[in-house]
Amino acid sequence: MTAPRIGRLACAPLPHADTEECDEFPFASTWEGAGRGDQNYSVLYVGGTQNGQAGTALGSWYGSDRILHNDAFGVRITPSQTSSTYSADAGVADFIPTSAQT
Repeated sequence: MTAPRIGRLACAPLPHADTEECDEFPFASTWEGAGRGDQNYSVLYVGGTQNGQAGTALGSWYGSDRILHNDAFGVRITPSQTSSTYSADAGVADFIPTSAQT
């Protein structure tokens, strides 16, 4: 079974609107995603537009910082000071190659 399929199965029992998509952390595109099979992940349905925008931003970052197969990296999430609910503007995620982390 492929990693994206396992991620979708992980979200299957959760109620959601037709406009929402399954989102997972760690990202499905990483070795730590739901596809690993160790049940050490989090899933949530989020707005499809927001999920698509986040996926596009992540893919662009992989390319611009040359994150290659098996490269380690970290994620720092900075919550917004003006919003208590999730939205596309609710926070900023910084993707950081492991070699640049302090």
